Amino acid sequence: MELVGGWPGSTPEIASVERVITEYAGKRRSGQGYVLDANLRRAIELYAMEHAKAFYEKQGWSVSDVSATHSYDLLCTSATGKELHVEVKGTTSEGTQILLTANEVMHAQKFYPDVALFIFSRIQVDSTSPAKLSGGDIQCLEPWNIGEGTLSPLAFSYRKGK
Repeated sequence: MELVGGWPGSTPEIASVERVITEYAGKRRSGQGYVLDANLRRAIELYAMEHAKAFYEKQGWSVSDVSATHSYDLLCTSATGKELHVEVKGTTSEGTQILLTANEVMHAQKFYPDVALFIFSRIQVDSTSPAKLSGGDIQCLEPWNIGEGTLSPLAFSYRKGK
């Protein structure tokens, strides 16, 4: 199938949009300062993850970074075995609006009330190379009832009928 351009409906345009939305989820729009530099976006994400991990460990949770293998970022486990799945977003803005992937939304809906949204907003960036990050404010929705906010679609996949 690769020789003829892949499976039907798997156009380069769709794949590109899916990559962009996934890559930029949590990094754009007026509520979530959009950062063009991929290295800086990654640094902001890791900075927010460090603060989220420290926040939950201070509350007594055992915290694991599962962002590479799950649709959420942190798995928090209590001494009694209770789990909390935490989605982490880092931003230079006020954090009133964030981007979520479809998988993040579905996960939050499926696992409520054992989900939380941790937004680390107003991160300060010193533009020296490499950039130095400082500050930040914690906004934590726990449990995170995604239905209490407003979801707005940013992209759609369209497949032509037969």
